[in-house]
Amino acid sequence: MDIMYDETVKIILLGNVSVGKTTFCNVLKKKEFNYNYHSTIGVDFHTIYYKKNKKYRIQVWDTAGQEKFRSLVSCYFKKTDLIIIMFDINDIQSYNDIIYWREFANIHANPHSPIILLGNKTDLVERADMEKIRNYADMQKMPLHIMSVKTNKNFDDLLNLIIDNLPFNIMGKKEEPVITPQKGCCVIQ
Repeated sequence: MDIMYDETVKIILLGNVSVGKTTFCNVLKKKEFNYNYHSTIGVDFHTIYYKKNKKYRIQVWDTAGQEKFRSLVSCYFKKTDLIIIMFDINDIQSYNDIIYWREFANIHANPHSPIILLGNKTDLVERADMEKIRNYADMQKMPLHIMSVKTNKNFDDLLNLIIDNLPFNIMGKKEEPVITPQKGCCVIQ
């Protein structure tokens, strides 16, 4: 069954191990929280459809947070429309590593791909310095969204935030790659 849509959106989801990236994707797709956790090996791919002014096919690329998979993850940044850096508000290391993931994205992604900072696990006691995180997000001009995948707290608002921050919704038309003829082949710029 083909579903009609106006735009395809590619999102890459980054963050440390166990911040909730895979669970986020499962809730996004299946609308239910699953207590059985399976670590992502490399990259996993999920597609959902969402309507806000027009119909979107949203492809979410769930990346492994383990260091041994990071070189593999870097291959999946091509044509990314938006990046989400997810952290656990109860895990000091995961929010300290926001800077690492931001730099990782800057190296591998399109420089015009917006980044959303996503804090998860508000259902637990917050140990993060939220003022420090808000200041960092403001300084980097990254939208910050805090939620709980488990309880669905602030989950629906995130989809609207994603759509509102897509480059082609901010600047207009989605850019298509420019193909420059070369001797014997083509180069995509």
